[in-house]
Amino acid sequence: MEQQDIRWKQRFQNFDKAFLRLSKAMQIIRKEPDNFLLQAFQSGYIQEGDLWLQALNDRNLTTHTYDEETALSVANNIQTSYFPLLKALHTWLEIQAHD
Repeated sequence: MEQQDIRWKQRFQNFDKAFLRLSKAMQIIRKEPDNFLLQAFQSGYIQEGDLWLQALNDRNLTTHTYDEETALSVANNIQTSYFPLLKALHTWLEIQAHD
């Protein structure tokens, strides 16, 4: 039983460290999403920084806009532009995870 206790504590410590890092990152994102995207672009984590900013702008448009034309335009952008952008990020992160 004691061995399981130790493993649980070790796993929790790892989770706790990761959670604290994520919490700090989320604070940065919430405060300054434009700067966060700029920093990610400059650091090489993301490509096509202008398209990421457009995605952020579209997100902001849909937050308080209930216009069908805007919603359809943003939905089209998600399909044609943002999904490939997220797919490229996912691929890059997968590669980083296995290195």
